[in-house]
Amino acid sequence: MLLPYGILEMCGRQFWIEPTRYYDILQFTNRSLPSMAKTILFNKVLLLNENKKGFDIKIGHPFLDDTIFRAKLVDQGLGSKVQIFKMKSKKKFRKRFGYRTQYARLHFDSILKIKSFKNYHLLTE
Repeated sequence: MLLPYGILEMCGRQFWIEPTRYYDILQFTNRSLPSMAKTILFNKVLLLNENKKGFDIKIGHPFLDDTIFRAKLVDQGLGSKVQIFKMKSKKKFRKRFGYRTQYARLHFDSILKIKSFKNYHLLTE
């Protein structure tokens, strides 16, 4: 039996998202996730399959207008260190540096339907 799933666009990438699962994503490039935010709404839904049999698939052009995924911010942290080493042959040039990417762990808990974009408070699950 297949859970309902959707394909979201986050951080310039596309993710296959199923409710009740945890996902580690890179932090947003222009702005980091606020530490005070508990729930985050994602509205860039490319594809949605609600039916458990797999026959009811909705495809957006490019996004679905009436669907939002709700996620809870569980944790923020740093990933494993990436080491970069540059060297020029036959020269005395060696350079080593590295970085740790910032990750956010999200728990997607539900798919929300919007009746009207003008009134965001009319959300139904």
